[in-house]
Amino acid sequence: MVSAKYWSDHSDRVLSELAGRLIRRDLLSIELDNEPFAEDRIKKFRKLAADRMNLNREQTEYFVFTGSVSNLAYAPGTPQIQILLKNGIISDISEVSDMFDHRLLSERITKYYLCYPKECR
Repeated sequence: MVSAKYWSDHSDRVLSELAGRLIRRDLLSIELDNEPFAEDRIKKFRKLAADRMNLNREQTEYFVFTGSVSNLAYAPGTPQIQILLKNGIISDISEVSDMFDHRLLSERITKYYLCYPKECR
C-alpha cells in the first residue's frame, strides 16, 4: 500500500491512475462468461475508456483487457476425499453426496473475463 500511495502521484498517467484506483478501492468491473468476448465488444469498451478517461489507444489496454481462468476441482490420480460420518464410518465423498461426482468434478472449468473501468458501463 505504501508503494501504491507513492505511485498515485507518479508522472506516468497509467501507473498513477491504477494506483489511485487501488487506494480508493475503485476497482475495475469484471464480467465472466463461458465463451470468449467478441472483439468488437472489447473495442467498444476501449473506445469508451479512451473518450471518458482521455487516454490514447496504447493506454486503454491497461484498463480494458480480457483473458481466461480455469479450475480443476478434483484432480484424478490424487488421494480420494473421505468424510468421517457421525456414526464413525469413513466414506468416499462421492458416496455421501451426489453433488460430488468425481467425473463431474474432474472436468476443467474455463471462464473468460472482461475487465473495464466502471465509468464505461
